[in-house]
Amino acid sequence: MLTVENLTTGYKSGNKTTAVSQKISFTLKKGDILGIIGRNGSGKSTLLKTLAQLIPKLEGSISYDGKSLAAFSSTVQSQLLSIVTTTRDFSGILTGFDILRLGRHPHNGWYGKLNENDKNILKEVIQKIGMENLINQRVTKLSDGQLQKILIGRAMVQQTDFILLDEPTNHLDLHHKAEVFRLLKTTALEQNKTILFSTHEINHALQLCTHILLLNDGEAYFGSPKELSNKGVMKKLFPKELVAFDTENNQFKICY
Repeated sequence: MLTVENLTTGYKSGNKTTAVSQKISFTLKKGDILGIIGRNGSGKSTLLKTLAQLIPKLEGSISYDGKSLAAFSSTVQSQLLSIVTTTRDFSGILTGFDILRLGRHPHNGWYGKLNENDKNILKEVIQKIGMENLINQRVTKLSDGQLQKILIGRAMVQQTDFILLDEPTNHLDLHHKAEVFRLLKTTALEQNKTILFSTHEINHALQLCTHILLLNDGEAYFGSPKELSNKGVMKKLFPKELVAFDTENNQFKICY
């Protein structure tokens, strides 16, 4: 169980501290899917990096099964949490399989050879992401959608309880967005993983997620999509003359 209490995220530069989001609190259990939504600059990526221990929190606590996440060693953390970022800076000589097998490093070390268990895990994940025929292609030959499935697969290969993703459907067409969202849902349900992802695909998130974390003007609102809709916080996210929230259908609509 992942528990976040009164978390403040942001950055420190010398003596200056800049808070991005404050008072973030939520609890997630296995099988939950959390969509983190908000306008540009609301702190979605900063929150994910903070949860993944890539940048320090400013205030509050992040705990796993009652123990502070920071108290775990980096090796144990990498066995608990995996993250898929928006970075795509890979060497052109790497294949999809090269990227995928990186997910086993927290378990067998950077120079560890793949044992039979590793190979079985890789084979299963390759089938789940539907990349059997393309896994040995160089990453430069893969489409954005294919590469994104490889990166999600790497997190699956890592076999962590929690998978964090920053804008997993960014730059993808509708077909590949649907594939990625379905992959996240089946991973959560079939493998009992907890999925947390930031997204601008808000209407898709409202359909897919068990929980939503809405970041707006430095404040955080957590609950099921229906709970947040009933509280009226969705209507405050965008200027109502531009984007309206349809409470009955639980979705945003552009006002033409």
